[in-house]
Amino acid sequence: MISRADFDAYGRAVSAITDAASEECERQVMTWCRAHPDATVAEAREAAREIMDGLAQVYDEASASLAAEWYDAQASAAGARLPEAVTVTTYSPEQVERVARYQAAKLVAGDVEGFARACGEYLENGVRRSLNETVLANARRDRKSGVRFARVPTGSETCTFCVMLASRGAVYESRKTAGEFDHYHRRCDCKVVPGFEDDKFAEVVEGYDCRAYYDLWKKHEKLDASGMPQRQIKAVKAAWADAMLPANGGHMEPERLADLFDDGMGSAVSAFRKDRTMEGYERTVGRFLEEVGRAYGVELSGEHYVNRKHRVVGAAPDGDEIWVITRLGRGGQFIYATHENKSPDFRDGEWLLEIKTPKSERKLNNLLVEASSKFATYPEREKRAILSLLRLPDSGDAARDAASRFVDDGTFDEVLVLTREGFVS
Repeated sequence: MISRADFDAYGRAVSAITDAASEECERQVMTWCRAHPDATVAEAREAAREIMDGLAQVYDEASASLAAEWYDAQASAAGARLPEAVTVTTYSPEQVERVARYQAAKLVAGDVEGFARACGEYLENGVRRSLNETVLANARRDRKSGVRFARVPTGSETCTFCVMLASRGAVYESRKTAGEFDHYHRRCDCKVVPGFEDDKFAEVVEGYDCRAYYDLWKKHEKLDASGMPQRQIKAVKAAWADAMLPANGGHMEPERLADLFDDGMGSAVSAFRKDRTMEGYERTVGRFLEEVGRAYGVELSGEHYVNRKHRVVGAAPDGDEIWVITRLGRGGQFIYATHENKSPDFRDGEWLLEIKTPKSERKLNNLLVEASSKFATYPEREKRAILSLLRLPDSGDAARDAASRFVDDGTFDEVLVLTREGFVS
């Protein structure tokens, strides 16, 4: 079994190469375009092709070499006597040419930065593929020595097909697996890893349980058939992965999860604006909150009503606020606050909660003062706030000090500090 520490170290090494490849490509393409403002689309496209062509060969080889060395190290640690791993690169001059031509449409539209980013993304995807193809080729070669291979996702944005492959566990080479495991998509962050155990359900990586991915795969299939907009489905899939795979190390960074929640809510709000009825809210924003809450085993909803102008209004929490409430582990209702009637963000039974996600330590005191004003219309209720360090992870001491001051002086009955790892006192 590959230790989690070893696998994470491998992931960091991979990220260093992929980030360097994309950043270097994007930088060189942008530098060329800025140095040649009068160049034609064809000239810029050809320059980008040459840049991608040269960098792809360098970084693909570096990636394949890293994967081969890692494969050898895992085989040695497992006591397997195998030949030295070979490298496999997926660099293709024809593919580079196709990418340059396809992405040149951005140049026609005047989007030079988008063109440069697309070129960098192509380099990143190619580097990841060379990495996985190297491990896959060696596992296939060593099949008769008992080597299997598994697909291990490393993020919540894993597509349904990738989750299905992850649910298979560690398999041997076959005609079917050859076709399936060669499937990748843009920004695919799955890693192919070797397995040296006889049991296909064995932990090839510490904490990786392929059977948990089977359950997640079934959730994905239901969501794909749910009829929800894709942006909302993507966010709900991330919620299920976060809730179901905490021990697998398969969930993404908290900030990315909150960003997905924000994008999903944006999609729901846009749909609600097209049908400003009570039923429209429940069908859009309400359903999205319900689906996210279901992943965490809690009931979430949003307050909505007809206001004095006879318009339906309702709560539309941002992604940071939704992320905080998913950590709370208790259901409740997001509250709609007007300019005339300020209210806390969330109602949990008898609790009222105001949520603040500071982006600067200098704002801590001001944010807590602002949070206290939300309770003016609830003079008899206890005042509780949550300071979320989602966007300020290294400010735990400052947040705890601020929380203590505002509780000690009676401004709040309780201020909870939430780090990415959980609530702290």
